Amino acid sequence: ADTQASYGSSRKFKGFCRISRINDKAAITSTGELSDYQAIVEHFQEKALTDAIQEDSTSFLSAKDYASYLSEWTYNRRRKMDPLLNVSLVGGFDGKGESYLGYIDQYGTLIEGDFLVGGLAHYFCKVLLANNAKLNMTEDESKKILDECMRVLLYRDARATEEIQFCTITKKGVNIEAPVTIKSEWNHRQFI
Repeated sequence: ADTQASYGSSRKFKGFCRISRINDKAAITSTGELSDYQAIVEHFQEKALTDAIQEDSTSFLSAKDYASYLSEWTYNRRRKMDPLLNVSLVGGFDGKGESYLGYIDQYGTLIEGDFLVGGLAHYFCKVLLANNAKLNMTEDESKKILDECMRVLLYRDARATEEIQFCTITKKGVNIEAPVTIKSEWNHRQFI
């Protein structure tokens, strides 16, 4: 995820983390309304805390549970004319310990898959992922493909920033890395 938060066409916040840890098994990222994203994260963190406090020998909610919950919540908010204007990705592990990735749009539609994208990446990065991504890649191979996707998006979005963040979710937990800068090239002969 990039680290730019905009309000309309103005760059409002630099260095904003768009990835949030829900619990040890799940994380969420989102595009769209910043205030709606913050409401989702706050709601999920309260839910995770409530689940931890009320633990009665049952397992905590998994990434799949949170994705389903967000899908229902988004649909119900839209039905009540108070929509969450976000496209969210929830990743982590399901209740069986299998890796999970879910896409939830502003209508409450839930799509599950191995390689999912949100926002402008639908138009520019799906082909890169389809041609280069495969199951059981190493972390470095994955980051290389994602770096290329973010570089393509940087060149095409006037309000994007060169700082991006990666999140790695393993059975040991969620690791949201510090921002890194994309190497971009703006000195092409056509630009001079």
